[in-house]
Amino acid sequence: MIITPNEEFIKRNYDKTVNLIRGVFKTADEKVFVPPLLRMIEDLAERYALCPASSHRDYFSAFPGGLCYHNLHVLQWIGRFASLLSPKEFSNESMLKICILSEIGKIGDIKQDLYTPTKDDWKVRNGQFYDINNQIQYMRVNQRSLHLASHYGVPLTQEEYLAILLSEGQNEDANVLYRYKDPKLALILQYANSWAQKLEKENTVNWP
Repeated sequence: MIITPNEEFIKRNYDKTVNLIRGVFKTADEKVFVPPLLRMIEDLAERYALCPASSHRDYFSAFPGGLCYHNLHVLQWIGRFASLLSPKEFSNESMLKICILSEIGKIGDIKQDLYTPTKDDWKVRNGQFYDINNQIQYMRVNQRSLHLASHYGVPLTQEEYLAILLSEGQNEDANVLYRYKDPKLALILQYANSWAQKLEKENTVNWP
């Protein structure tokens, strides 16, 4: 697939995310109650819309809007894996929530971005488009994701919390204690995320 991360691409994916949240968490009167997940995405709007999913072209979706695009891509696959592995067990609300939140820590903290566009031409020539902000407190991405969810009051069940915490599976040494103990939702998210990453690595990016 050819990806052109221009303004139209970025806006389309962000708007789709907002509309999905509004549709899934539909309330009788949104003026009375705005779902915390929606409030979070709207508060972080520009930062979320522009955030890349990684820093280097050898990883996946290392371009403006890459994170939002990736999360929507994971959402496409998590429903398929869930329908095969655990049909009708998990709600659309739960799957949408963990797909958006599992890597939202890549935005950074409340005030600072994690990824900053690199200013070194040699890095760009070698495929590194972003540097890691060394002024930000170090945290694993999934830990920062959970911190942001807590800051915005997004409610999480125990299984949703663990799905986000264990989203990288056994690739993370810190997750080794959960080996063979991952809850089903965590495993389904891991499968969907890994498959989406694999497909995205094959994309061609047509820089505008």
